[in-house]
Amino acid sequence: MTGFLTMASIRFHTELPQLQLAFPSEACILQKERRRMPRFAFGGSALLFEPATKTKVSTAVLRISLHGCYVHLPFPYLVGTRLELEISFLGDSFEASTTVVHADRWGMGLAFDAVKPQSTAVLGKWLLAARKADVR
Repeated sequence: MTGFLTMASIRFHTELPQLQLAFPSEACILQKERRRMPRFAFGGSALLFEPATKTKVSTAVLRISLHGCYVHLPFPYLVGTRLELEISFLGDSFEASTTVVHADRWGMGLAFDAVKPQSTAVLGKWLLAARKADVR
């Protein structure tokens, strides 16, 4: 009698324990995104510098917006950590002071706290190109 539901099988399925997420931030995947500005796919490389420990880490920028970016980092910094960021893409570079605002098992979200004056135009150029290429 395969393919038939019985009361026992229904009760079994409804009594399954709640799944425990490895990272609480994964719950946000199930929620509707509410952002100030759209994020775009991006392929720049980044250099992160943590002033407190004088540590440098190279990584990739996967998403970018006017207010921040998401970088791939298997062992992300803690939320609240302040980092200096330099992004390079197609011969241009962008520099900003940032704060880690989100961390999960794939990387972390960085908020731009202070963008270097010469970097504002570069970010605008990248966002315009990303907007044109975005095929949502």
